[in-house]
Amino acid sequence: MFSLNQKGVAPVFVLIAGFGLVAFFLLSSSAPFKDKLFAQLFPKPVSQAASEPIPVPDTTPPIVSITNPQNGATVKKNSTVLIAAKASDNVAVSKVEFYIGDSLKCLVLTPNSSGQYSCSWNVPKPARRTYSITAKAYDPSGNSAKQIINVTAR
Repeated sequence: MFSLNQKGVAPVFVLIAGFGLVAFFLLSSSAPFKDKLFAQLFPKPVSQAASEPIPVPDTTPPIVSITNPQNGATVKKNSTVLIAAKASDNVAVSKVEFYIGDSLKCLVLTPNSSGQYSCSWNVPKPARRTYSITAKAYDPSGNSAKQIINVTAR
């Protein structure tokens, strides 16, 4: 039928037979390596999103501690008191808010040179009044923690 001395006929025949064999394996349900062969010939594209790690949300709140004045301290009426707090977090501290009672007194974004967050408070003139001081720390994920102390003006 075909002779090997006709140029190009034998290679074309081998190529056609090869494609037929591949088609048989792909279409035949009895082919034992069909899925493996198909996966090698037509690999599924790998999405970059699948190869990137999924970030774990930060659910750990910061830790905050008022270092000045001390809880239960007496402060001089009509004076300026430095309120100071230490704050830390597993990621970062984004801000610390200081409240006198329910009123926001200061919003501090960066610690001072000693690593504390601080705020100046002008103590009102009336004596024998108790004030609550709150330091509330936040992290970039919005987690927060607070500490409340009480001081008395004399």
